[in-house]
Amino acid sequence: MNLVRLIYTSEASGEIDDIQLKELQMQAIRRNEESDITGLLMFGNARFIQLLEGPQQNVDDTYCRILDDDRHFKIHLLYYEPAAERLFPSWSMGIANLSNDRIDADIKRLWGEIENQNAWLEDDHTLFYALFEEFSSLGPATA
Repeated sequence: MNLVRLIYTSEASGEIDDIQLKELQMQAIRRNEESDITGLLMFGNARFIQLLEGPQQNVDDTYCRILDDDRHFKIHLLYYEPAAERLFPSWSMGIANLSNDRIDADIKRLWGEIENQNAWLEDDHTLFYALFEEFSSLGPATA
């Protein structure tokens, strides 16, 4: 299998609450299970950060659907590379609300660095990748 990993950021088109995030997660889980895609969607301060991983064609098709989704705009592809293994092998789609008080301190620190550096449109994906790696080390109960 030709496994790839993709990370993008975007801005929400309107207000997003916990109920809408849960609905988005349920939709993504259904589609991603059918497409053998795993990953994590993070949301905070009206911004999305998402990591998708899976077979190249399936990830490409999913990203094309994401580009057409009117729930967000200013979509910026940060990372698209082959992957030897998945960071989130058991998550069809985890969701993390980064404004939630229960978020791990290291994750809050990385999120703060991204915000402080205004890294949203940078080509350097180091902080974003570190954020996803931190989540993957915590396990599925965190998302």
